[in-house]
Formats: sequence, structure tokens, C-alpha cells
Amino acid sequence: MHSKIDLNLHRVLLNIYQHSSISAAADALFLSQPAVSHALARLREHHQDPLFVRQGRKMVATKHCQLIIGKVEQGLTLLNESLLDTEEFDIALQQRTIYLGLRDIVEAMLFPPLIANLASIAPNIRINSRPSHQGEISRELRDGHVDIVVDTLYPVDKDIKTRQLTVDQFVLVCRRGHQIIKQNDITHYLQHKHVVASLRDRDINMVDRALTQTKHVRDITLRCDNFYAAIKVIQHSDLLLTVPRAIAGQFAQDFEIEILPLPFAMPALPVHIYWHASKDEDQVVAWMRQQIRSIF
Repeated sequence: MHSKIDLNLHRVLLNIYQHSSISAAADALFLSQPAVSHALARLREHHQDPLFVRQGRKMVATKHCQLIIGKVEQGLTLLNESLLDTEEFDIALQQRTIYLGLRDIVEAMLFPPLIANLASIAPNIRINSRPSHQGEISRELRDGHVDIVVDTLYPVDKDIKTRQLTVDQFVLVCRRGHQIIKQNDITHYLQHKHVVASLRDRDINMVDRALTQTKHVRDITLRCDNFYAAIKVIQHSDLLLTVPRAIAGQFAQDFEIEILPLPFAMPALPVHIYWHASKDEDQVVAWMRQQIRSIF
């Protein structure tokens, strides 16, 4: 194996892997198909491996390619983001609208510090927030409907990149003075009625799936589509709310509520940032990803 190789060849490698197609990779890289085929030939010689084999209309990665692709992707991502540190890029001079796919509660967590940062160092960057939809993250990013999505962990296509931002734990939220504060166990948890705040059944199922594993079922009286309404309800009733700790913390300072540990085991909730591979070299989008990661 040769000791040195053109970095751009590995951009070709990554794009063929992401698109499972030489022609699609050529389109993504704004290259001709013969140029991509030539680059693949050089890669094969360098790695002494075919890297991809054709199966029908798809180029399928070999075992060797699967072993190296993670490091290739990580290296290219770090390199692209390091370009933000060069003198050529000045975020203060950029005029751009960035489209973010966020839930309402993520907006409440993210926007106060983000907008403060924009005002001081990127005054010409504008934010347009749009709701993201379960199962549509790949399509929305690929179609350019949004530039970045922040959400829980979902399956996405190979051309979508993702990094974990944080891991949250579920907690129990109730009004102040609620009797469960003194008797916080699974028996009393199940005796009370519950409110669920979610636009997506997946969130509900995370809690109910954990209960099902211990052969328990909670009594859900109310389902609503935002956390503000749910918090208002529990503040003036005996209903219980089970949510990630970060969400509960957003409301604790402004509402008369108590945050308690759950009386049963729940898996942690990973929160991820998503973007399309075509945005890797977009310095403004990369800068925004850095801002979001630093806030989380």
C-alpha cells in the first residue's frame, strides 16, 4: 500500500459509499463519471482492495471498505470543520438564512444562547426554525428543507451524518404538594393518571415500553402536542408527566412543579445533530453545527 494519497480521492470514496452509485457520487461532487471511475481505480490500487462490488444497480462496500469508512468520514469532517479557523472565513461577513429542524422545546433550550451569540459575532445570520418529522429527517435534509436537525436518535440514510450532542434521563414531574412526592414508587405512579406531551408516538412508547418490560401499564388521560400545555395541566391537577430532565428543567423556574426521579428503570435518551453530507464543506452550516454543539 502506498504511503500517501490525494485527500480528494477519499472524498470520492465517501460519496460512492453514501450514494451506492458512481454516477450519483459524480453528481454530488460535480465531477464527470469517468473522473470518479478513475479516482476509484486509484483508490483500489492504493488500498489493494476492490472497495466496492456491483450488485445490480448498486455499488456495495467490501469488508475492507466498511472497516475504513468510519475513519475516512471522521477525518474529512474534522478537516472541513478546521477550515473555520482559517483567516479566509469570517462569519461576521456572511449573510445567510439557516434552516433548523427543531421541536418546540429544543427551540426554548437553544435559541436564547444562540441568538445572543449571533448578535455579537454573526449579525447577518438569520435562523428559520421548522418542525422536524419522524421518519422524514433524511428526506428533509436531502431536499434542502432544513440544513440541520436536532432530535432524538432515529434511523437515517447513509448520506445523512449524525453526531451525539448529549444523553438525557427521564424524570417524573408533578405539581407542588402532590402526594406522590412522599410515596414515589411504582405502585403509586401507576395509581395516578398521566398526561403525555408529544407530536410523536415514539416518545410515548419509550416510557410505555419500559413499563411493559415489567408488565405494567400507565393510565394516560390526556395526550397533547406541546409541553407547555402539559405543564399547565399538571400544575393544576394530580396528573403526572414523564419527560426528559432537560425539558423539565426548562419549566421548573417558571412553574410550581416538582421534579422527581422515576420509580422504575428507563433507558437514557440520546439527542443527536443531523446534516446532509453535501453540507460538509459549507462553512456557515459547519459553523452553526459548532455553535449548537457548544450550547449543548
